[in-house]
Amino acid sequence: MQWLIEYRFNGEDRHLLMRARTIPHIKAIAFSVYVREFPDQPRPLHANTEVESWLCACGITITDVRLACAQA
Repeated sequence: MQWLIEYRFNGEDRHLLMRARTIPHIKAIAFSVYVREFPDQPRPLHANTEVESWLCACGITITDVRLACAQA
């Protein structure tokens, strides 16, 4: 399945298509968006409870996650 991830990066609306068998976990979404916005930076290690504050510190806000295509 493909999921449409909508987010804001420093106030600008952006989106990302992500493949996953079920709705993606917030940590997977966070790392996918981070790698897209900061391609040359290493992925930081954070616990699940810190992901939202970590994204906010990077200027990223996840606004919506929805199914874009149910086919494999």
